[in-house]
Amino acid sequence: MVADALDTSRTEAVLHLVKQRRSTRHFREDPVPHRLLLEMLEAVQWAPSPHNSQPWRFTILSASEDKMRLATAMGERLRVELAEDGVPTEEIRRQSSRSRERIARSPIVLLCSLQADGLARYSDQRRNELEWQMAVQSVGAALQTLFLVAQGHGIGTCWMA
Repeated sequence: MVADALDTSRTEAVLHLVKQRRSTRHFREDPVPHRLLLEMLEAVQWAPSPHNSQPWRFTILSASEDKMRLATAMGERLRVELAEDGVPTEEIRRQSSRSRERIARSPIVLLCSLQADGLARYSDQRRNELEWQMAVQSVGAALQTLFLVAQGHGIGTCWMA
């Protein structure tokens, strides 16, 4: 164990990935190789989660019509929220169009959702809320794991909500 602690090459490799990872907003049209996609999704299993519940689920969108449906729905939701915030109409148009383009033009879209049915249930609300918070945090850890593996393969990612 001490010998491993003195070998910094692995730490440096991980730090390099962490420092190089960026939110990519313009993607090449090259398809993501299926084996790399599977490797990224497999790596997510090693992300921390409450009681190893792994409450995340991923849905892969690669068909243009599926990505466009998602882009349209998210663009409409963004439009409504920006209008509620009092953002000027032209700025709303610009932001929703940009968001729609990012989604529609990406080679694939990975949707990550939190699946609550595997979480521990408690008799009191406080512990249930803590369980939920840990699950939300673990989804973030899962996504970061996926993003770092993607970065290691030269694949750009962008977190969008």
